[in-house]
Amino acid sequence: VLEITPRPITIKPTDNKKVYDGIELTSTEPMDISEEYGLILGHTIEITTSGKILDVGQVTNEITKVTIKDELNNDVTTNYEVTTKEGILEITPREILIKPMDQSKIYDGQPLVSNEAVDVNESLVLGERIEIETDGSITDYVVGGVINNITSVRIYREDLEITNNYTINTAPGLLEIQKRSIILVASSATKEYDGQPLESADWYYQEGSLEAVKDSKVEVTIEGTITNVGIEENVITQVIITIENVDKTFNYEITLEKGTLEITPRWITIVADDATKEYDGEILSCPSWHYEEGSKELVLDHEIVALFDSEITNVDVVENEIIGVTIVSGEEDVTYNYKVTTKEGVLEITPRPITIKPTDNKK
Repeated sequence: VLEITPRPITIKPTDNKKVYDGIELTSTEPMDISEEYGLILGHTIEITTSGKILDVGQVTNEITKVTIKDELNNDVTTNYEVTTKEGILEITPREILIKPMDQSKIYDGQPLVSNEAVDVNESLVLGERIEIETDGSITDYVVGGVINNITSVRIYREDLEITNNYTINTAPGLLEIQKRSIILVASSATKEYDGQPLESADWYYQEGSLEAVKDSKVEVTIEGTITNVGIEENVITQVIITIENVDKTFNYEITLEKGTLEITPRWITIVADDATKEYDGEILSCPSWHYEEGSKELVLDHEIVALFDSEITNVDVVENEIIGVTIVSGEEDVTYNYKVTTKEGVLEITPRPITIKPTDNKK
């Protein structure tokens, strides 16, 4: 009797291990682990396995089918007594560094937070997303901003949480409020001279400027006054911005623009008085005047000192002309506060009626 018995062989799938990458891990590479005989030189093994793994962990990999072929590609599996062993498939966590996105904005009175994650080294597997929670919040301007630390991290593949597939390292982000730039302008004002001070406590935002945020109270101190004809600056000297009685001025970069206060001369028109008389051989003059109908008058205790240059002695009609006007307050000359227009009056001497006859004569 000639007998060939099957050759004992023990095989297993090659163990496979990798860092999580979102791609399923399998192993169909056979390993001959026979202790004595093993595979004949020139023969090859093909296996089918059941094991697969996608997420971090470890699973066994069982052989479900074995095919052994010789060097001529003939199936010689029946020539072997095959014993199979399990292999191991393992996925280890993927390292990732996550930080909150740095955020900055101009002060608007509202809190600034950032729960948007940044994959610092671009380690996140394509198609997955990160959700974070942070402890940072800033509303007011702070030099250098504030640190924003991550308190919670979750990573998802679609709606499935797969956070455990990663070894998570975190770094802080930065939240920063920038000062709000506003431009305040002191209002300008003008009036005609009336002897009373001109002041203006009004102000406005320059066109194009941002304004104080909602619910703010803006208190502006303005210094500027003028009483006599001329121009003076109207200057903002202090700005305090509060919300519910809490000073928020430090949140602003404030630019102040000056206004002007202007008093223009007071227009008055005076008219020299008319005078007339019958010829008497004496000089006729009239150094008096009156306001033209509709003219404004002097204010306060001001008085007009008018200089006339007209007189007449003989029968004639001439203009009564005002050649100079000075306006005084006590001994102070305040003429510059007025714009005085003068108009002429009339001086007239009429003929003196007289009746004459020849002297009667008798001899």
